[in-house]
Amino acid sequence: MTTSIIIWSLFLLSAQLTHIGDAAREHTKKLEGKWVVKRFEYEEHDLTDYVKGVSIEFTDKTALVRFTNTQAASDYSLNTSKTPHQIDVVSRASKKTLKGIYTISDDSLTMCLDITGDHSRPSSFKTRMKSFVAIVQLTRSKP
Repeated sequence: MTTSIIIWSLFLLSAQLTHIGDAAREHTKKLEGKWVVKRFEYEEHDLTDYVKGVSIEFTDKTALVRFTNTQAASDYSLNTSKTPHQIDVVSRASKKTLKGIYTISDDSLTMCLDITGDHSRPSSFKTRMKSFVAIVQLTRSKP
């Protein structure tokens, strides 16, 4: 009896983990492509004018940020089992992990990130003074 309970528990757990993995793969697929910054807010200040022309291109596990003649590559991972969904962005240059949350629809992506990599993951899509949190709203670039 105990053995069958353990086996069923492991089966249900593996089915749940497969579902979580499928959801993350689906979101990764949705992210793929080039996105253009539409709005940038940092500590309650709208800094959109300072980031005009910034784009982020997502591939399978890489995010490439481009601005004029500069680019920076990062690796990212998604956790779709949490609400709101979570994103971790690891800078290849500094090796810091920027913890954040995100929401995505067809052509709209909003991320809220601790941009220092030194603080905890934001829990809502809000910024406040001395929080080191930024909200980035992006739109999918049309070919």
